[in-house]
Amino acid sequence: MDSGKMNIAIMGAGAIGSVIGGMLARQGHRVTLVGRKSHMDAISQSGLHISGIWGEHTVLNLDAVTSPPHKYMNLVFLTVKSFDTATSARDALSMVGPDTIVVSMQNGLGNVETLAGIAGRDRTIGAMAIFGAIIPEPGRVEVTAIASETLVGEMDQPPTPRVEAIARMLDDAGIPTKTSANTMRDIW
Repeated sequence: MDSGKMNIAIMGAGAIGSVIGGMLARQGHRVTLVGRKSHMDAISQSGLHISGIWGEHTVLNLDAVTSPPHKYMNLVFLTVKSFDTATSARDALSMVGPDTIVVSMQNGLGNVETLAGIAGRDRTIGAMAIFGAIIPEPGRVEVTAIASETLVGEMDQPPTPRVEAIARMLDDAGIPTKTSANTMRDIW
C-alpha cells in the first residue's frame, strides 16, 4: 500500500465516519464522504466542523455526496450500521478497483464477513472504532469519548504491512489506533 496521500471514501458518513474522514482530510488525503443529504449539503456549503476531545477543526477539503461516485479509491471505509452493511457494500463497489482495500470500520459481529463476501476476502480488513461521536446538527460532529484505541487488522492473520500502514495513517491523523493480531476476536 502506498504511504503517500490517498483517495479515500467513507461510505456511511454519519458521526463516526465523518470524524474519520475529516481527520484524514486534515492530513491531506483526498476524502469523499457518502452520507445523508442534510449532513452532506451542510458540509458542501460550510465544511465539516469537528469538536470535542480531539480539538476544534474545520475541514474544507472534502467531497460530500449522497451516492458513491463511479471512481476507484485507494481505500473505502464502511462505517454504516450493521443492518445496512450488505446494501452499502454493494453500493460501494463502484469505488472498488483492482487495488482498492475495503475496511469494515464497524462494531458488531458479521460485518467483516458480509463485506468480504461482497468485495472479496483478499481486499477486506476489519476495524473497530472505540470512540464515540454525535452529530449535533448537520455539518458538525463532536467526539464525545474514547474508550481505547481504534483497532485495525486482517481477518485471519497477524498484522500485515497494509494493516500497519492504515493504522499508522489513522494514528497520524489524530485517531489513536493500533493493529490487532486477532480482529475477529476483538470485534464485538
